[in-house]
Amino acid sequence: ISKDVVTFLNWAAEPELDERKKIGVKALMLFSTLTVIALWIKRNRWHTLKSRKVVFNSPKNWQQQQQQKKN
Repeated sequence: ISKDVVTFLNWAAEPELDERKKIGVKALMLFSTLTVIALWIKRNRWHTLKSRKVVFNSPKNWQQQQQQKKN
């Protein structure tokens, strides 16, 4: 019986606890959904830039390429 009394006293102390738990679950679902959408958009936006091949032309190679283009 003491467990029932303690449970009732906890509920009496914070009657809005159940409502806060429901709001918390809704907020977690919303934020997790928004996080997944944001990551998906980020991945699609940066895909073109991340998949590009970056080539470094040293000054010697650059001069040779310029001369070949002129010829």
